[in-house]
Amino acid sequence: MTISGALKGLAVTLFVWFAGMAGLALVVEPSAVAVFGPAAPLWADKDLRIVAVRPGVMTVAGEKPGWVRRLYTEGAWFVWPITSGGCVGLRRWLAAEQEIDASLAAS
Repeated sequence: MTISGALKGLAVTLFVWFAGMAGLALVVEPSAVAVFGPAAPLWADKDLRIVAVRPGVMTVAGEKPGWVRRLYTEGAWFVWPITSGGCVGLRRWLAAEQEIDASLAAS
């Protein structure tokens, strides 16, 4: 195998992996995703919760059916699904949500 062949194989593998993850996000609609691309349209969407913001990527949570597909229509370049244990921003958000719920229940 040549270096050129190995690089082509790597490129195909990465493409399949990323396309599969993007498709998975559309089909499964996880509770949170990492959104790559322009963030401006997402700020106005009242159905989404912004969990974390970094240059070029946002962690966003949503609940209504079709919310991941809507991210793409609003200009997201790529949407990567996040599991509840796989993202520091999501863990912080979940902890804050639990704290708020606990304080409201105590009131």
